[in-house]
Amino acid sequence: MVRAVMSVRNVNFSVTQTENTVLPGFTQTIDYLGINSTNNAPGWPFILGDQDPNIRVTAGKNGWLSTSPEQNQLFTQSRTINMPARATIEPFKDFRIQLDVKRSETDTYNENYRTDIDTAGRLIRGADGKAIYVSQTPNRLGTYSISMVAINTAFTNNDANNRNRSPEFNTFQSNLDVVQERLYYTSDIKKGGPDALFKKTGQNVLIPSFISAYTGVDAKSVALTAFPRIPLPNWRLDYGGLTKIPALAEKFSSINLTHGYTCTYTVDQFSSSLQYGSGDKLLLSRNRDVKSTIESDSGGLLPAYNINQVTLVERFSPLVGINIRTKSKITLKLDYNRDRTVMLNASNASITEQRSKEISFGAGYQKAGMKLPFRIQGVQVVLKNEVTMRCDISVRSTTNIQRFFNQAHAYQSGSIQEIQVRPTVSYVFNQRLNLQAYFSYVSTNPFTSNSFPTRTTRFGIQLRFNLN
Repeated sequence: MVRAVMSVRNVNFSVTQTENTVLPGFTQTIDYLGINSTNNAPGWPFILGDQDPNIRVTAGKNGWLSTSPEQNQLFTQSRTINMPARATIEPFKDFRIQLDVKRSETDTYNENYRTDIDTAGRLIRGADGKAIYVSQTPNRLGTYSISMVAINTAFTNNDANNRNRSPEFNTFQSNLDVVQERLYYTSDIKKGGPDALFKKTGQNVLIPSFISAYTGVDAKSVALTAFPRIPLPNWRLDYGGLTKIPALAEKFSSINLTHGYTCTYTVDQFSSSLQYGSGDKLLLSRNRDVKSTIESDSGGLLPAYNINQVTLVERFSPLVGINIRTKSKITLKLDYNRDRTVMLNASNASITEQRSKEISFGAGYQKAGMKLPFRIQGVQVVLKNEVTMRCDISVRSTTNIQRFFNQAHAYQSGSIQEIQVRPTVSYVFNQRLNLQAYFSYVSTNPFTSNSFPTRTTRFGIQLRFNLN
């Protein structure tokens, strides 16, 4: 009972936030500690690292900035946040569970902050005679990544020739209606019905539908955002207690079973829409989830941020793995790996899915006192140090499938099967000198006619001498 309570061995959590502000056109001289002793420009809060975007407004009102209308350097603020967390749990001896949570984001806001001019090119001044500054072309861009869990849809069939063999894609299409209605009823604007305000091919509808379908979350409860906030834990399991069984302990020095799962959702790049020109909505201090309030020329509400692509990467590395070492110094390793990468292209409403399966096998043997199969001057040569022999074999198949919204067929591209065989023999003469003989054979067979089969063979002898 005590061990169960104390099964959490350690927890590590950190938040790293890096921010910076670039204020162009600053004309004041610096006396000490980065401050002007006469007018305290640019202010102690800024000197001490304050990231208030209103520094540009304060500097303009106090006359700290250049009044040249030709000043074209951008006022810029950037922020990077990384929040990794890891916990190690041992429910019982020799069984370890490692949980990982990750979230990272980068944001950049920039605008041209300079003096306003009239049609004749003269400075526009206020009642106090000071130049008036305006914000021009505000823009916010960045990336976003968060750990997720999509295991509910990891093992579904995916046949490019039969769209019914892709349940998650069919779910994605059916989710569009549900997400479209939810967006309409939670919107501040009600005009013309759901289809008039939120197009099914628009990113506002596509991205939540995609997240719902490929992570197995109900479309009625999935967050209506491209930036989910709460990361979900990924894991790795290791068990090495089989050698506690007497029958196995006689022959094996170690038997380790492993299983690992990682899944990451990424917004590859986003940028603010030009129509949302108010810098107050786009500043780094504001939330990314800005409600759509501006209509496009063709009808429908425009998103505040343009997102061309989101990606879901899932890996079982391995799904099942076993690593064995015998008493006679023979090592055996067998891994079955699976991974998939699913990309939603919001610009053409298509989903590209790459799935891979790999079986890898490795065998090794160490032997001391090996006799060479030949004699030197009639004397049998016996190697003093250990000779290490190893052979790794892997078979990997990869399938790329692209599906389009409201299209009957999917398209395969770049699907291949790859076979690798890599035997090596190495001998360490001493701490400085190492000799290795190697051979490598790679065979690639495409599943489509887009490319040719290839065969690559490498072999040789490598001699390494370490000078350290």
